[in-house]
Amino acid sequence: MKILNVYFNNINSLAGETRIDFDKAPIADAGVFAITGPNGSGKTSILDAITLALYGETFRFKKPAENVMTKNTTVCFAQVEFIVNDEKYRSSWQVKRQDAEPEGKVLAAQMQLVHVNGEDQVIEREAHKVLAFNTEITGMDFRRFSRSIMLAQGDFAAFLNALDAERLDILESIISHDIYADYKQQIHVLTKQAEQQLASLQVRLDEIDLMSDAQREAAELDLADQQLTLTELKQENTDLLQLQASLQGLQKLAQSISHLERTQAEDQQKIIQAQTDLNTIANSADVLAFKPGLNSVAEKKAQIKQAQQQQAACREELQQVDDKLAAAEVNESDLSNLSRQD
Repeated sequence: MKILNVYFNNINSLAGETRIDFDKAPIADAGVFAITGPNGSGKTSILDAITLALYGETFRFKKPAENVMTKNTTVCFAQVEFIVNDEKYRSSWQVKRQDAEPEGKVLAAQMQLVHVNGEDQVIEREAHKVLAFNTEITGMDFRRFSRSIMLAQGDFAAFLNALDAERLDILESIISHDIYADYKQQIHVLTKQAEQQLASLQVRLDEIDLMSDAQREAAELDLADQQLTLTELKQENTDLLQLQASLQGLQKLAQSISHLERTQAEDQQKIIQAQTDLNTIANSADVLAFKPGLNSVAEKKAQIKQAQQQQAACREELQQVDDKLAAAEVNESDLSNLSRQD
């Protein structure tokens, strides 16, 4: 975790707005720097602003909302931007007085956590959830943060002025070894689990019946026989695969032969039909020889029919002549004489 800047308003003796950029010059170029000044100048107020923005708490006050606001003001806030694993966040804390009166009741604190990634994305606005998120992101709650990152001014001064033999005791007093209680408990649980697993493995190991030398030698011989059998089975499997491939080839060949036989039968049937057609054509050759005569007979029949029609017409005319002669009472003898005179 790296704090980039802190921005606050009306915190303790620091009335008005104050901003400190730790990631910009000249502080960023200094490497190590110190915040100095006489008592009451506001050095601790800067630390209060940081812890308020992150955890809503301070080193000195159990109820910071009622104690950190500068006198005769109606609002105060603290904001911190920090970076963890290349991700940038902005956490803020704010309190106001009721009805904006200097003596009014202090309302409940408000907090907000924003993920700063080009476009500000609000992660949470409820105070207890902001605290939970900050603890998760930084890996530290307020107690661990205050005892491992920030040291109270008086404790740090005592540590600097102590003798070499006293510094370890003072450092333990400042940091307080109880912050490691959780880690100790976790290690204790993990150790107990590991011991239980080890005991379980030991029980299983004791249950294993180790072979004697004779049993091991017999097992090795059995293993050699099994390996030989496995080799033979692999060779047999290879032969069977080759035989299977050959059978598949024979099946395809049989299918091809069956197809050719069907095709041959169809062609044979076509040949028989063609031979029949040829025989029919050959037998019809004599009939074709009589075609001119048949044409002549048809013409004669047409001529006969025409002659019959003419004969019928003549008979009809002759009958008409006979009828006229009968009407004129002319006999055949007279007609004969008339013919001789002519």
